[in-house]
Amino acid sequence: MGGKRRSVSAWVKSAATGMAVPTRALAGFTRPAASRPVAAREEPARRPTGWPGGGGGGERCRSCGQPVGYWSTDKLTGLLNRWGWDDAAQDTLDRARGRGHPVALLIIDLDCFKRVNDEFGHLVGDAVLQASAGVLRASIRDGDLAGRFGGDEFLGLLPGVYPAAALAVAERIRDGISRIRVRVGVDDGSGAGVTGCTASIGVAGGALLPGVDMVDLLRRADAALRDAKLAGGDRIRAADPLPGTCPHHRRLRLAQAGQRCG
Repeated sequence: MGGKRRSVSAWVKSAATGMAVPTRALAGFTRPAASRPVAAREEPARRPTGWPGGGGGGERCRSCGQPVGYWSTDKLTGLLNRWGWDDAAQDTLDRARGRGHPVALLIIDLDCFKRVNDEFGHLVGDAVLQASAGVLRASIRDGDLAGRFGGDEFLGLLPGVYPAAALAVAERIRDGISRIRVRVGVDDGSGAGVTGCTASIGVAGGALLPGVDMVDLLRRADAALRDAKLAGGDRIRAADPLPGTCPHHRRLRLAQAGQRCG
């Protein structure tokens, strides 16, 4: 009893980001302290991941003085936010249509997120969001778009890809999220890891006939996502390809419907 009191400062570390966040120990398990949030770390201004053309090169807006692309970035994940997505996705869609290329849209929803926030607090939830964004970035190509749709939902836009091929991308994302481990522990190394995260994914796309816009794609992908959630989560559902998609690619989608991702 007269010994030296052990430090109760703790940390949360994401396996994907490697970031350590101060926490405090509470009644039998570790819960994040009300310290500076993960998102508040100052980093050099950069264009969001997934924006065509790469970094902003230090250019600033002459009206607001913010770095170019600043307004379009989700600060927590570095992905496009809704404003940035709306602009970049429409540009990508227009280019694909002009070249006669198909597109595929993915909506990813984290099945585990409310549980993580409820049990471990919002800083751990932030680390899960960052790790999930890292999985999304690693699963798509440089020319594809990645955005945060809001809360625990993400978007991926794949130009030049039919929905049948996008199912393989979606499966990589689903599998990568299932492997996320966010460690919650104290200074002496004890503690546990947050594991078992799962994701449901809706896929839509196909040929871009005149009149097809991002709203159509979102509506179709969102309906497929709802089907995946209603089926129990941790799975992928694909909407029927857009009208005008060639029969070969429609058959490919149907052939994969019986698999886990169907």
